[in-house]
Amino acid sequence: MRYIEKLEPPEDYINWVTSYTKDNRKSPEYSNVPGNYKQMLKNQFIIEQKGLCCYCCGRITNETSHIEHFFPRHLCRIENRKKQTDYYNMFASCYGYIENLSEVEGEFCGHRKNNWYDKQKVISPLEKDCDTCFTYSSQGEIKARDDNEKAIVMIKHLGLDEYALNEARKKALEAIGYFDENFDKDSAKQIVGQVDENGYLPSFCNIIEYFAYK
Repeated sequence: MRYIEKLEPPEDYINWVTSYTKDNRKSPEYSNVPGNYKQMLKNQFIIEQKGLCCYCCGRITNETSHIEHFFPRHLCRIENRKKQTDYYNMFASCYGYIENLSEVEGEFCGHRKNNWYDKQKVISPLEKDCDTCFTYSSQGEIKARDDNEKAIVMIKHLGLDEYALNEARKKALEAIGYFDENFDKDSAKQIVGQVDENGYLPSFCNIIEYFAYK
């Protein structure tokens, strides 16, 4: 997980929500949002997340991601209807599957989290220091820093320690030459902050950053 700096919500989307609320005298449910607006939102989420899943930091595309409600939709219906369409409650999550590594879809991230939410034990990607709650091993394993209780719970409920993710993170380290005798931390630091032509960061840059600055 890494900090996500949200962009301003698309003006067309905000106008739609405002118009719907005025016409119906109540906030829309997520199911009321037209498909073209959902697509608009997901496209912007991917841009502001620099091409990374909001939870595992693996590469996502329009075809390999879905809109994730951090505060789950079923709780929105019960406790706060407006959060269903709150721009700041939505992110882009991967499908929890890595080709040739995963056994089934939904092993981790948004689909694994499903309707789980505990206000006292969540770590949001909107928290600037969210990444400092976790540590990594050279084998790609993720751990809670200093036995951070929130991190322990998040790892469990999001499946962030599943085999597929551990292997993918290890491969990310291999790609930067971490296991070579002449591993260059300075070069790794440049890779961490370098975006491609789409403005995307390297896949699993969180573990790369961890070992580049360790």
